[in-house]
Amino acid sequence: MGKSRRDSLYGLAVKTFRYLFNRDNVVVITWTQWSKEGLEEEGFRDVRVVPPPMRTSFRKIDNKMTVGFVGVEYHRKGGDIAENVMSKLPRHVRKVYVGKSPRRIEGIEYHSPMRRDELLKLMAEFDVLLFPTRVRLMDSQHLRL
Repeated sequence: MGKSRRDSLYGLAVKTFRYLFNRDNVVVITWTQWSKEGLEEEGFRDVRVVPPPMRTSFRKIDNKMTVGFVGVEYHRKGGDIAENVMSKLPRHVRKVYVGKSPRRIEGIEYHSPMRRDELLKLMAEFDVLLFPTRVRLMDSQHLRL
């Protein structure tokens, strides 16, 4: 892929993600201060750092962006929201949904719930993890970041 095509695809991806995630009720969570600063430079608004819940390792960088979602309880974990976001992403973005869903949307790669070791291996391929969990109002007081 030529440099100008890659640059234009990157620009389109950033523009799409800014449109989807720069909303009043959306927080972008990243694992490092470095990536937080990079996202803010790209125009993302509410970006916070939360360290990963698992050991991380380096992975091969490729030219394919992968967006993932993990959640078994469809409504509470926001499975419908994740599917709606994924359905709006460009075709060249790999979309991975792990969990239970009552529907199947073309272009989304669905996986049933899996063992933790398998899940961690798959999640290592994610560039973006969608986390649209619905929080009851009384629960939100516990989520001060």
